[in-house]
Amino acid sequence: MVNIRQMKRYLVLAACFLCMLQVGAVTGYRSITMDDGLPANTVRNVVQDKYGFIWLGTDNGLCRYDGMRVQSYHIDEVGANQYISALTVDDQGLYVGTERGVFHFCLEQGRFERLPLDILSTVTSLTEDKEQNLWVATIEQGAWCYDRKTGNVRHFEFNNINGAVTQLLVDKDNQVWALTNRKTPVVQRLNRLHDTFEAVTLQTSLDARGLALLQTRDGRMWIGSWNDGLFLLHDDGRAEQVLSPAESKVGSHIHTLYQWKDDCICIGCDDGVICFNPATRQWHRLFEETTASLSDRFVYDIASDNEGGLWIGTFYGGVNYVSPVDRRFEAGLQG
Repeated sequence: MVNIRQMKRYLVLAACFLCMLQVGAVTGYRSITMDDGLPANTVRNVVQDKYGFIWLGTDNGLCRYDGMRVQSYHIDEVGANQYISALTVDDQGLYVGTERGVFHFCLEQGRFERLPLDILSTVTSLTEDKEQNLWVATIEQGAWCYDRKTGNVRHFEFNNINGAVTQLLVDKDNQVWALTNRKTPVVQRLNRLHDTFEAVTLQTSLDARGLALLQTRDGRMWIGSWNDGLFLLHDDGRAEQVLSPAESKVGSHIHTLYQWKDDCICIGCDDGVICFNPATRQWHRLFEETTASLSDRFVYDIASDNEGGLWIGTFYGGVNYVSPVDRRFEAGLQG
């Protein structure tokens, strides 16, 4: 349990952390790897808690970074396989997705508690709706909805796609969307009246199956596909390809989409971070015209902190941090 003295210490560390991250261009970019204490160099998830600490989900455990050191946390119930596949935060702590279910980590008590979900496959996505229900996607067993207030659980099997849900997204209207990378229908949407997911018919001759689904601030929906780049979903069902790997030579195997600014969708893929302007549809690679570079070109997750810094989880190179006051960062995003 975290006492008041410890909590004050954490808050002081968090303040120091934020100050350190804004000291300027000299220290505005760095990578954090196993040499700095990470248990693995594959970082699949990056989130920030309410105190400002950065949490990293790696292939060998959960970590917290306070700006100076990495602290690892072990989930005893999952044994030797500490693979962390999904993260999301709440007011009390964070939810942690693994290959053996979902756990809630309480910041105050410093312990993990398993949620009552009969999950036997890898968790691929965690998100909350406006009623504070936790939505959980898995790669083989469909999806669960966990009511945090009552403890009630609903299971959606997704038999039409063999249970393979790669991402769940709750849009601004509290509608739940599901994406798959296995077969059609590629996108399904929850019918709340009948409490079932229904296929969204996509008008495209290309392959929109993928891992990443995004709603931008203007309400538009985007799919980051595995084979055919970035798609914009129109209200009439058209899935318009707006970034083609065949033509641009970038954007293959998209792992994540993140809207950093109104004029910048960050595409994390096997070609690094691609900065795509949804208005002009122009793109450029992060750091393409600077001397800086990512620690690895295979990008798995992108997130920003409360100060606007960018965190980039990679497959081989740990996590990269880029300060919003770093000149290289600005040069890389203006294009």
